[in-house]
Amino acid sequence: MALITPQEFAAKWAQRSGAAATDYVSGAQRTDKDPTALAIAAIPRMRARVIEAIDTGKVAAGLRRSGRQGWLDGVVGKGAANYATGVTNAQGKVEAAAAPLLAYIAAGQSRLTSMPANTNAERDARLLFFVNYMRGYVKPG
Repeated sequence: MALITPQEFAAKWAQRSGAAATDYVSGAQRTDKDPTALAIAAIPRMRARVIEAIDTGKVAAGLRRSGRQGWLDGVVGKGAANYATGVTNAQGKVEAAAAPLLAYIAAGQSRLTSMPANTNAERDARLLFFVNYMRGYVKPG
């Protein structure tokens, strides 16, 4: 019996794997394990393996295999769509993060507007005030 071609293999894989997307979601929803806790517990092993891959040259070899063209192919082929999807999906998180930051900026601006700005020294003081003020921002949570 003749083997299927690589093109046939890939087409069959894409068809069957693509059809299993709902099974993938259902399986994730059924699990009683916490993948985040498992990932945190695996950090020491991951760190050791990443360092080993760097030290043995595997990381550099993989980067060389791909090269600039491989990177560009990924950006053009799927990167742009993934980027756009990620931006769309993150909009709510960005809004939630921006709310306290923008409130903090507004409070600093209200203080800034009460400072004199007639001389270079006064304008410098305003600049330094706001730079130092922004350094003081602490992300909530």
